[in-house]
Amino acid sequence: MVEIAKLKFKSNETMIIANNNKAMEKLTTTIRREPLCEILKGTKKVEYREIKEYWEKRLQKYQAPFLLRLINGMSKNAPELTVIVLKIKRDSYNGLFELHLGEIVETKNCDTLI
Repeated sequence: MVEIAKLKFKSNETMIIANNNKAMEKLTTTIRREPLCEILKGTKKVEYREIKEYWEKRLQKYQAPFLLRLINGMSKNAPELTVIVLKIKRDSYNGLFELHLGEIVETKNCDTLI
């Protein structure tokens, strides 16, 4: 189980601290609206990404647990959430990385999604 603490700064920035007292690294990517809503509702516990060179390079920089920031779109007010990734599993048979999701630590502009 990952225990976290949130630290708020005057600059309105939040830092997430894991139980090892280190700031958690954050990976940012986009996601479609439907899977974002499923994660918000708690019905989607695993996010999948294709095993390709792009994701190989990005994911090798991270060790679980880390933060995954998922944004639906590119606009300034796009819905987004930040969730803890507890484990990365490589499913070579299906050609997918499985990102096992934990607690949602932050949401923005998600009021109208659920």
